[in-house]
Amino acid sequence: MELFLTHGDWEGKRIVPADWIRESLVPGRSTGRLGMKYGYCLWLTSSFWDFHFHKTYVAAGFGDQWIIAIPHYDLVIVVTGWNLRPGEPSLGLFTTTRRVLDSIVQ
Repeated sequence: MELFLTHGDWEGKRIVPADWIRESLVPGRSTGRLGMKYGYCLWLTSSFWDFHFHKTYVAAGFGDQWIIAIPHYDLVIVVTGWNLRPGEPSLGLFTTTRRVLDSIVQ
């Protein structure tokens, strides 16, 4: 996910073409979920913090596992939740993101 924040560069070396990174972040499908779009294998949404919406990219896995990137803050959040049962308590993506931002952004 770090490569999305650096436009495909890693330690000064081009790993992924910048054009591919840019294209992968263009919504390609309507998801039917309010505020959620889909690019190349990533959910494209926004995080609301400090009275502003910020672009947010999310890789979502089974059982509330996420990798969340917020370029405005140069931030990658990794969540290794393990919620396997429908209806069981879960913080959810947006609450998790908000709590992290509340704890680290001044």
